[in-house]
Amino acid sequence: MRLRLITKAEYDALPPRSQGYAQYWEGAKPGSELKVEVNPYSAGSHEYYEWQRGQQLACQDAQDSEE
Repeated sequence: MRLRLITKAEYDALPPRSQGYAQYWEGAKPGSELKVEVNPYSAGSHEYYEWQRGQQLACQDAQDSEE
C-alpha cells in the first residue's frame, strides 16, 4: 500500500506546528514537494517556535516507532 504525500498547497494551509511535523516525516521521501522546505517564519516569532516544535514532536514519534 502506497501512502499519498501531501502537496505543497496542503502544506501551506497547515498551522506552523503541523508544517514542521509534516516536513520532518515527508521531506526526504521520493516525490515529496517538501524536500526544500525550511522554517519560513521569522526567528524568534511564535510561529517559528511552533514550526520547530513540530519537528521535535515528529522526531520523538519516529524514535518511539523504532522501539
